[in-house]
Amino acid sequence: MRVGKQILNSLVLFTIMKRLLIIILILVGWMPTPTHAYAPAAVVKSDPADGTMITAPPDQLRLWFNQPIWLQAKDLRLETSAGESIAIEYVMLQVYQPQPENSDAYEPNYVYLCSLGKTTLPTLLVLDLPKLQPNSYKLSWNATATFTQQSASGSLVFAVGEHSANTATNVRQQHNDLLIETSVKPNLPGHNFIDVTIANTRRPAPAPISSVMLDLVSPDQQTTHMNAVDLHDNHFQIAGDALNQAGTWNMTITIKRDGLPDTVMALPWTVGAPAAPEPQPVVQAPASSPLPWLIVAGIVITVALAWLYRSHARLKESV
Repeated sequence: MRVGKQILNSLVLFTIMKRLLIIILILVGWMPTPTHAYAPAAVVKSDPADGTMITAPPDQLRLWFNQPIWLQAKDLRLETSAGESIAIEYVMLQVYQPQPENSDAYEPNYVYLCSLGKTTLPTLLVLDLPKLQPNSYKLSWNATATFTQQSASGSLVFAVGEHSANTATNVRQQHNDLLIETSVKPNLPGHNFIDVTIANTRRPAPAPISSVMLDLVSPDQQTTHMNAVDLHDNHFQIAGDALNQAGTWNMTITIKRDGLPDTVMALPWTVGAPAAPEPQPVVQAPASSPLPWLIVAGIVITVALAWLYRSHARLKESV
């Protein structure tokens, strides 16, 4: 009789532990994972792309985010290279919907993002713009992630058309049989487009241009080496933040041609001083605390244990 009672008590205890384990697993499944709690919002694509120069002014700016976000017009700022603010006419947020593969709107990259557990609803931000004049522009944004309520910020830079004389500097020199024109836009500390256009004065040209390299020496004698990208028709470009301070720089352009000596052109280059920036408020992301979830879990576990204890007591009484 005593052995049978011990076996029955063991079975009851096993049942209680099994039910408690199931409850704990359900609670763990409900709790948010650290990846979702701390992943910041970010732009995964933009049109125009960051760091590009376009010939025609765009009617719209389009930015794709890696997760659902929320922002308003006051969270966006579009400004010229001189710091002049440009009014944004209309702001629209749109949840991305994957289209059939034969559609022009089909984006395999976003279908892949949607297949990930972290990024189920990429967001498209569309900005209607006024007529933009030739210049360099910077869009700054502050957004709040819908699920985590975390704040994030970022920016993109693009240039439109040919810059005016007060935002670009052009130098044209001839070395041997090459006519070399160099320009920097907007020629201010920060993101710039360095363009090198080369024309051969000999016909036919003795050899094609294989590569163009730039060496920049800053006012404090820091050296940066860069390789230019061949855009088309001997037009080479470097986009980046190498010219990061105002003052006189030393620029050396090296042009390589197959079977010919390198053509090297050195010239001083003055980067203008930027306009005084407007003070920006500091926005801190709210801390994500697990305390509410722990309180809920504690209440549920307490109720479950009370129920299981009462069930166990009833089983013992029935024995």
